[in-house]
Amino acid sequence: MQSAIDFDQKVLVVDDFPTMRKLIRNVLKEIGFHHICEADNGAAALSLLQSEKIGLVLTDWNMPTMTGLELLRRIRREPASKDIPAPDGHFKIPHLWPGQNPPGDSRGIVYQ
Repeated sequence: MQSAIDFDQKVLVVDDFPTMRKLIRNVLKEIGFHHICEADNGAAALSLLQSEKIGLVLTDWNMPTMTGLELLRRIRREPASKDIPAPDGHFKIPHLWPGQNPPGDSRGIVYQ
């Protein structure tokens, strides 16, 4: 079965804590993403969104300079970025792989 996820898209990880960015980067690599960039606040993320072709944004909510919530509001206001997936608090990882296991998942769990 072919995955509905484009693992070649560039993912932007936004968090003010370097350790958290590294942890998220490692998880993304483990599930199959290859192109990951980072920003330490919302303002830096907006700059990257203007200069890079980003396919997914994962952001912390509580950051200095510009919060994750303000970043998501700004992303949604811009025609060029309004359709980029940027999960909110209701997002659940299993929804990425409906009816199949995530790549490399050997636990035998099939997400619905």
